Amino acid sequence: RALAPVLPDDLARDLARLNALSELGRADRTLPFKVFNAKVKDAVGNWIARDVFYDTLSGETTRHIDCVLLHVRKNRRRSVYVEGVGTHVLCRSMDAAEGVTEEGEVLDCESCPHKEWQGRAKPQCSLIYTFLGLDREQGGNPFLIRAKHTSLLPAKKYLARHFEGRLKTPEGAADLPLFVCKTKLTLTMPTGNYAVLAFENGGVCTEAEIREHLRVFTLFRSIIKGPKAPEPPAGVAEAAEPA
Repeated sequence: RALAPVLPDDLARDLARLNALSELGRADRTLPFKVFNAKVKDAVGNWIARDVFYDTLSGETTRHIDCVLLHVRKNRRRSVYVEGVGTHVLCRSMDAAEGVTEEGEVLDCESCPHKEWQGRAKPQCSLIYTFLGLDREQGGNPFLIRAKHTSLLPAKKYLARHFEGRLKTPEGAADLPLFVCKTKLTLTMPTGNYAVLAFENGGVCTEAEIREHLRVFTLFRSIIKGPKAPEPPAGVAEAAEPA
């Protein structure tokens, strides 16, 4: 667990004025992933349940996340699970249009056979929505979370229902930024074998909150819009889910 020292107000202000990490830009800072269906152990060596969110930075777990989602990035990844090693990525696409294999070959995602079922073998390539959010219960700390496989449909439905074309302007309708509304993330276990991400709209934020979220969005969007889609740490293996 990370240390959170309680200091006198005057000392805290003096330390804050130092701007101690001023040499580090936003892109240099490690953002935690909130992962689920993860094959990881807790501090005492017990396997963590699949239907909890695991913070890859602090190691803490939670059953729900009250947050504001700032942005979403769509990409593709072709991977296989290697027992005892974890997920081995064979090809990545940063825009779900063109993928680059581990050998450097460029492939067209639209015609790639690996995103289709091969008989009974599920696709190796999957579409991924990577969300950047602010944890409201953790002082607005930023985090990343991915929706893929069975969690992709709930994500698409949530965006379509609450954000696509929902912003009314004098010029007409536009897409509503995700950070205008609060979102609650939870997990369900439809079959008992794997967790599925669930989205709940928590209502519209205040004008002051929306303006602050816009400021934070501007600071952090380079992380999720950069040339490489963020990935969870290599040591965090993900259990296989249905395609």
